[in-house]
Amino acid sequence: MKDYYQILGVRKNANTEDIKRAYRRKALSVHPDVNKGADAGENFISINEAYETLVNPGKRRSYDYKMETGIPYMDSKPGAPVNRDKRYGTADRYRDGRKPPPRPAPKPKPRYEVLFERGAFIFVAGIILLSVVLALRDMILYSSDVKHNIAGAAVAILMTVLLYYGWKKYIRELLGFKSKTQKDEEAGR
Repeated sequence: MKDYYQILGVRKNANTEDIKRAYRRKALSVHPDVNKGADAGENFISINEAYETLVNPGKRRSYDYKMETGIPYMDSKPGAPVNRDKRYGTADRYRDGRKPPPRPAPKPKPRYEVLFERGAFIFVAGIILLSVVLALRDMILYSSDVKHNIAGAAVAILMTVLLYYGWKKYIRELLGFKSKTQKDEEAGR
């Protein structure tokens, strides 16, 4: 395997700027238009290959690992995403440094589907609100049968909680709250 550091004449711990400087210097000296030697084209190709590998952090890491161990870097499939989990900070990059294509925007729901969801939400919310009001009325007016009144109020409160968790996203939209992704989309991020 070729030693790219030796081809460019840089140390193994050289930074990107040093590599770029060494590449320009070497490329000018062995370019086929300048150097008329028989192996000038081959030298120029190997310098380009060394530069492309060492200037890209992912390719350089893979190359260094292979040079040290003799084993190819295990997760060096070109174009495969590193990790989609945002906690790792690499969800928006591929291993070779390219950005993935943008995800298509979700299709908006048809009008009838939105109206049906709204109607169902209002209907269920109305029934639950009515049951809460009736349970409270019964507790106030008919205080003799406390067990049934408390059970009715508990069921009404339980239904309210279930409605909230079932339609949490819809309630937030109805009240005008926006999720973080919606705020980011509006901000143009």
